[in-house]
Amino acid sequence: MNKKYLIILFLILIIIVAGLSLTKGKKGTPDDTSSNIENNGNELQVPQKIIQSEGINITVTKVNYSKVGFTPQVVTVKVGETVSWTNNTNKGMWVASNVHPSHNLYPGFDQLKSVGFSGEFSFKFAKVGTWQYHNHLSPGETGEVIVTE
Repeated sequence: MNKKYLIILFLILIIIVAGLSLTKGKKGTPDDTSSNIENNGNELQVPQKIIQSEGINITVTKVNYSKVGFTPQVVTVKVGETVSWTNNTNKGMWVASNVHPSHNLYPGFDQLKSVGFSGEFSFKFAKVGTWQYHNHLSPGETGEVIVTE
């Protein structure tokens, strides 16, 4: 009888340890009910990340994709700078230049695939101009990148 209880106790401990180890690495689900950036008629501060490596500065402008679409909707960068989009929803994100569905306004500016929550897409702009884009999976969600000298 005593041996039977020890085996049952041992199996319960194994199940508990296995359950804890499986949930330890899980990330939380996205909060689809809020956006970190608000625009109350004021100019938005665009998050930027500057990467320095061996005297070279690389500026990356961040755009968030949330339940309200792309935020900020309009960003301005210089030629050679990079814009990075991050999906903060459970919906798919596929960034592509206008015009839908051909994406030929800026050839090459096309993610070519959908990404889910926390997925990213980055594009380095090599041409001066105003480049409209959209989510290929939801074409009404749009944004614009203004590229200057």
